[in-house]
Amino acid sequence: MSAELNALRNFWQTTPEPNEQTRADARARLFAEIDANAKGFPRREQIRPWRGMLPRRRLGLLFAGMVVVLLLIVGVAFTFGVPVLDFGQAEKAPPESRVVKNFAVLDQGAPPGMATDVIPNETRQVATFGNETLWVAPTRQGGFCTDLGGGGGCDRLGTVPLDVGWAIERSGPDPHSEKSFGGLLVVDQVSGDVNARWADALEIRFEDGDVIKPHVIWVSKPIEAGFFVQRIPAAHRQAGHLISAVVALDRDGKLVASESLDRNRSTAPPADAILDQAKQVAAIETSAGPAVLRAAPTRYEGRCVWLEFGSEAIPVVPCLPKGYEHQVALVFAVHSLGGRLILAGECGYGGIEFLHQDGDARRVQCTDGLVFTELNPSDAAGEMRALNADGRPLPGSTSPVPQPR
Repeated sequence: MSAELNALRNFWQTTPEPNEQTRADARARLFAEIDANAKGFPRREQIRPWRGMLPRRRLGLLFAGMVVVLLLIVGVAFTFGVPVLDFGQAEKAPPESRVVKNFAVLDQGAPPGMATDVIPNETRQVATFGNETLWVAPTRQGGFCTDLGGGGGCDRLGTVPLDVGWAIERSGPDPHSEKSFGGLLVVDQVSGDVNARWADALEIRFEDGDVIKPHVIWVSKPIEAGFFVQRIPAAHRQAGHLISAVVALDRDGKLVASESLDRNRSTAPPADAILDQAKQVAAIETSAGPAVLRAAPTRYEGRCVWLEFGSEAIPVVPCLPKGYEHQVALVFAVHSLGGRLILAGECGYGGIEFLHQDGDARRVQCTDGLVFTELNPSDAAGEMRALNADGRPLPGSTSPVPQPR
């Protein structure tokens, strides 16, 4: 080995690992550099630390600069174990491919306000996990859609901080044969995406205190997200050792977003909520004290809403990302609290109407994307439907009032 390469090797071996702040700053600079320099969508090229051959007489002159450049490149490339992928250089899916055709028909028949606005002809290969290829396509509203082995989803606005898919272990082919311990499902594999706007790291946390940091494929703008697939070891598919949560962290190690399969009532508000900025939205008095609807912002510019009753913090809807708080949707539950029936949830319509069995009706207005009301016996025994902004019933929205939880 030449003296120059020996020196380079020794320099590298004595260079300390960059700290978390340096890693986060390097990744941020790389995203900015890629975004500034990308012109169109050039053909994918293999990333190499050095291209071409240098005459030996020039090697000494460039040696010092090469060390600095190489260290910068490696420092960025190994911020998360892999280089940040420039989406513009990723391989395009052929126009006649299954994934492009699937994305092309994705919005056909979508209700108003629910279309993904995906751009099928910009579908690109981002990664391969086992035998399955991850395809990603941007949307016109700043988000993306994914396809992994024929399954996937969309974040139309690109504001979802963390999206986790859970593969549940089963004891047989029956869909109802899911394994669980103490009501907590046994997870065989997790997959999904994490938003690079707010998150810098990902952790899978377990009941016994163990942590796995999955391999994340970080992708540049316009996607600006990381993708992961992580098989769960057998040791963490046993009672007392199961997954407790998947969490996204910022550069300071603070929690940005959390997802869990634990659906039990909790004494704590949502982990995503910034509690010192929480506000009371409304309250309903009961014989056992008030049922208080509270809302708080998140670190990803979204909103969390929950119901406080005594020592309980009852989720109303999942914490919603920026832009999704007023989406066209009606998601709610009926809670029996202190002798009262209380309906609370997300409402992206003008209001809802309760249809009584005697022919009467009662209307409730939705405010700021939420519905919160006490049900009387006639409400609970009848049906309900959504109303548009003009107060007209939405066709096909009529359904029985759900039973209380």
